Amino acid sequence: MSVTRKESILPVSNPMVTLYAAHANALSVLESRPGTVPWLLNRFVQTVCWQKAWVDYLDFNFRDCPMLNYQRIDKTFIALKWDNDIAAFAKNAIDSGYYVSFLVKTRFIPAYIHGGDHLHELFVYGYDDDAREFYIADNFDYGRYQFKKCTYEELDEGYSHTSAQDERKFYGAPQAKGAIQLISFSGADAPAFDPGLFAESLEDYLLGTMPTSGFNLFDYKPHAYGCSAVYQVAIGNIREIIDKPDAFFDIRRFQILWEHKSVMLTRLGYMAEQRMMEDARIVERYRDLERKLHRARGMILKYFFTQDKSILEEAAAFYQTLLNMDLECSNDLLHRLKAGS
Repeated sequence: MSVTRKESILPVSNPMVTLYAAHANALSVLESRPGTVPWLLNRFVQTVCWQKAWVDYLDFNFRDCPMLNYQRIDKTFIALKWDNDIAAFAKNAIDSGYYVSFLVKTRFIPAYIHGGDHLHELFVYGYDDDAREFYIADNFDYGRYQFKKCTYEELDEGYSHTSAQDERKFYGAPQAKGAIQLISFSGADAPAFDPGLFAESLEDYLLGTMPTSGFNLFDYKPHAYGCSAVYQVAIGNIREIIDKPDAFFDIRRFQILWEHKSVMLTRLGYMAEQRMMEDARIVERYRDLERKLHRARGMILKYFFTQDKSILEEAAAFYQTLLNMDLECSNDLLHRLKAGS
């Protein structure tokens, strides 16, 4: 094991996607390196509703990213070689250029302000020996992705209080269970943005079809994909709350609709700079849609402060209108991409 330095902080940047911390962690690393964004803009186009309920992007998996090296180390190895000293292991890994993530019990780490005693995947990208603190990232504040700090002792407590039983119940990525995950830069150059692949992905998004070749392909038959599927899941969640106020609510069903358009605006801006898309009107239409989706999400959150069901009725109708707008904008954009304008 190498001797650790007094302080070591690996580069991170504010990520363009924060729906899930796993996406945000990888993007915070990738976006800190010049030249990676064009490749990323070919991702986050197609969406999926796992089991027609859990929303996500279908076309990004950081474990398959050509610019990243990914390793998964069983926790038993940490016990054997580091005597379960997760702080020492994390510092050694960071000194070697590796970003570290693993499951922790949130109640032991005050950076998590939502309370409760949950299992969550913590991302560690630096340390300071003088302050005895780690630099960490996660969706700490009710889904809001943030960079914070925790003490060495808090990290150890959070890690050591996870159990195999807790991990079996963990609903996140199975790769996180019983293991430490590491990522580092591979040294490979980022592939260029491919407008043809974007057009194919956009068509998948519109038609609700399985992803085109070039992305991870699994058996997706029990699930639903694309534009209409995500809107219908979101509208369905609103209807469930109207009928039963204590029904399960998932803000990610509304977050992804707005975030998808936020990324689209970044993508169209890049394409305009590269003279791949020179029609300013389509950009303005997407900007209008993005603003309205942001307002619609705010309506949902307002309901939970006011308990005024009329807000939900209005929001359900608004999201149906926005679905039609999304389909119209995306169809128009796809037509222009295929026409080469």
